[in-house]
Amino acid sequence: MDTPLDLAVEIARLRKDNLRIKVVGGLLALALSALLVAGRFQHPKTVEGTQFILKDSVGNVVAQLGPSSGGTCLTLTAKGHAADAELCVSDSESSHFALYNHNGYSQVLLSPGYTTVEPLHRFPAGLYIGENLGNNFVNLSLGAETELIIGHGSQKSVVVSSSSNKPSINLFGSDGKTVWSTR
Repeated sequence: MDTPLDLAVEIARLRKDNLRIKVVGGLLALALSALLVAGRFQHPKTVEGTQFILKDSVGNVVAQLGPSSGGTCLTLTAKGHAADAELCVSDSESSHFALYNHNGYSQVLLSPGYTTVEPLHRFPAGLYIGENLGNNFVNLSLGAETELIIGHGSQKSVVVSSSSNKPSINLFGSDGKTVWSTR
C-alpha cells in the first residue's frame, strides 16, 4: 500500500507533469496563433481585377493593364508622358505593338494584320514608322501584294511593290504624279 509519503511524492510528480503539459500546450497554442496571423499577412500568389494601374511615388500612372477600345492592352508611360509603349490583343482586330515619342511626334506600329467588318477589308501584316506627325513615313505591308511605301505628308514618294505577277518600283513627284516606273 502507498504511504502518505509515497502519495505526496506522486502528487508532486503529477503537479510537475501537469505544469509541463500546460507550458507545452500554451506554447503550441501560441505557435498556432502566430502561424494563423502570419498566414493572413502573406502576399497573395494571385491578384484579380478588371484593370491594374501602376503609379510612381508622385501618383503619375506609369503602367496600365486592362480592357480598352483596342482589346486588352498593356500601356507603359514614361515620366512626363514623353513616350508610350502599348501592346494590345483583340479577338476582332488582332494585335498590335506601338511605340510613341510625343516630343518628336514619332511612332512605330507593328501588326500581324486584321480584317474589319464594316466595310469588309483585310489589312495585311505590316510595320509603320512615322515622324513629325506622319509628315515623313515608311510603311511596309505583307500579303498578296507586298509593298514598301516611303512618303512625306499624304504623298507617296517611293513605292516598291512585289505582287506575284507584276513587281514594280514607282517614284512620285511632289504633285503625286509618277515620274519613273519599272512596270
